[in-house]
Amino acid sequence: MVYVAGDTFSYAQLAEKMEHYLGRPVIRELWDMDRLRAEVAAHPDDGIRKYRLAFARDTGVAWDKKQTFNALQGIEVTDVMTWLKRQQRHVA
Repeated sequence: MVYVAGDTFSYAQLAEKMEHYLGRPVIRELWDMDRLRAEVAAHPDDGIRKYRLAFARDTGVAWDKKQTFNALQGIEVTDVMTWLKRQQRHVA
């Protein structure tokens, strides 16, 4: 499991981070809110579809990191680029 915290970014910015890390373009596909809502309505028990909808909101999703399970349990978290750089060391 990967615990990521400390970053605030959009899906577009995540794609940019991945392009930077990979050194090549990534495929982007825009799913509008109507499609995401329809997916959840059609599959109400699918947590991944709910996750996509929740994180696609224009207001974003945020919480106080000090109150997260990870912080309360003393579990180390990292940001996306630091995690990717660590993975590169393991692959090399």
